[in-house]
Amino acid sequence: MKSSTSLLGLLSGLERPRQPECPSRAFSRIIEFDSIPMLAPERSAGREERRRSVLVIDDDPEVAPLVRCAMDRYQIVTETAYGGPEGLARIQSRTPDLVLLDLGMPSLDGFSVLRILKADAWLSRLPVIVLSGNSEEFALARSFGYGADDYVTKPFRPSEVAMRAYRLLHPYRPYRPGTF
Repeated sequence: MKSSTSLLGLLSGLERPRQPECPSRAFSRIIEFDSIPMLAPERSAGREERRRSVLVIDDDPEVAPLVRCAMDRYQIVTETAYGGPEGLARIQSRTPDLVLLDLGMPSLDGFSVLRILKADAWLSRLPVIVLSGNSEEFALARSFGYGADDYVTKPFRPSEVAMRAYRLLHPYRPYRPGTF
């Protein structure tokens, strides 16, 4: 526990990139925007549910706003960590319902973060979607071998990532056509 406190102390001094409210077409060089209509999740009548949370661990500051806007359509709260050590510290302080993890990060790469998460008895149940620019079969096999639940390559469609996250967070709830 002492090591996490010192890690949090070190990370608190880092300057965070400013996140725009919702990305514009300027981000299209990284992400392929799609015209697929989002599918709204079916809701239980008269029952208020806790909003699910996703932690995006990615060193690229342009990815988080895209993911956040897509997840908002599914009422999924999105938090961001800009590297492996910061991501692990956030998971330790407040465990999210799902992790969206980039593989290619400096200092502590996504494979190492994934191995640490899946080695812990409690955190091994935490669903992880790997989001990576590496489309090689070796990276895909290694990610699934370490316990990833899904794998999406960059450039990606934000709506696809949101649907995959929703499927992992609500495995028995069907989708219904519609919009929010």
